[in-house]
Amino acid sequence: MERVQIAILGGGTAGSAAAYLLSRAGVSTQVLDRPQQPGWKIGEGLPPSSSALFRRLGLWEHFLADGHLPSYGNRSAWGAEQFAEQHFIFDPNGHGWHVDREKLDMMLAESARLQGSRRVAINGLHEVRKTEAGWELGTADGQQLAAEWVIDASGRSSHFASRQNVRRTAYDQLVAVAGLYTAPHDEDQDSMTMIEAVEGGWWYTALLPGRKRVFAYLSDGDLPVTKAVREEAAWQQLLLEGTQIGRLVQQHRYRLTVSPRMVSANSSALSTAVGDRWLAIGDAAAAYDPLSSQGILMALGTATEASEALLAHFRGDPSALSAYAGFLSGMYQEYLSARDHYYAMETRFPHAPFWQRRQQAKRLDP
Repeated sequence: MERVQIAILGGGTAGSAAAYLLSRAGVSTQVLDRPQQPGWKIGEGLPPSSSALFRRLGLWEHFLADGHLPSYGNRSAWGAEQFAEQHFIFDPNGHGWHVDREKLDMMLAESARLQGSRRVAINGLHEVRKTEAGWELGTADGQQLAAEWVIDASGRSSHFASRQNVRRTAYDQLVAVAGLYTAPHDEDQDSMTMIEAVEGGWWYTALLPGRKRVFAYLSDGDLPVTKAVREEAAWQQLLLEGTQIGRLVQQHRYRLTVSPRMVSANSSALSTAVGDRWLAIGDAAAAYDPLSSQGILMALGTATEASEALLAHFRGDPSALSAYAGFLSGMYQEYLSARDHYYAMETRFPHAPFWQRRQQAKRLDP
């Protein structure tokens, strides 16, 4: 049976960043991840503060060389029909970014590999057994791995933590139905993130590298309109006829190149992100509403904080891991308050179920 110090379940942004940081510090790591299909990945917004984090990771120059698109602010029709702009010009960190998510994750995975981290494709975790020395993991493919610690970076499913019977609380049923358009020219240079509230929920659009633009509809997955827009024609009709941002499609002759697909976008979090020889990072620990633009940033941030906490624990700091758990819990409570405050600012649709739920700030347990 192969042995490593840390097994990391999930090879996305958070998992690859943790593998990179821990391997760079001399810790043996192995990333277990499902085979990935190449192509567009949903999730592209990074706020200005991300530049400081990439410098802290030592990946700033590599990040710049990958051609991600600068974003200079947000434009939102929220609480009013007219758009209002918020520019990053006064942010001390400069502008934000719209990233090519596939390229970002490839950079992190390759950086981890260069530091000695191994990456193994698996088709699921079949067996998890606690031992005196840590964990023994068996995959559905018959592979066996012994690890002193496990990092759960498996996304909103928090697969490993769920197997330890750790409770995950969902605060809403938000989903995103997102599609990708490509323009025949590069006339569209508007890299502001645009957000538009509508009766059934809200839309956003962001320009991406390579003359691409993502449009996404955010609403609760159980609502009839949300179920209807799983169909491509209904989704396009809602975008083109029911929003202002849909005008960009005709204005720049965008063509739909990746059909809309639905993904979970809810706010949800584990009751604790740290257990006996395991911890959780990224969406596995706590997932954020895309309205906050915190998803990728928190994937990188929690990977960094968790890696530093583990290294401090290995050096004999008895409070490092509990401090990490406390850091996550405190930050998430602040996020929930900010989220509720922002949704309360939209009052134009008092009879719409989506907005009624936000006004009530109803919290749901799975």
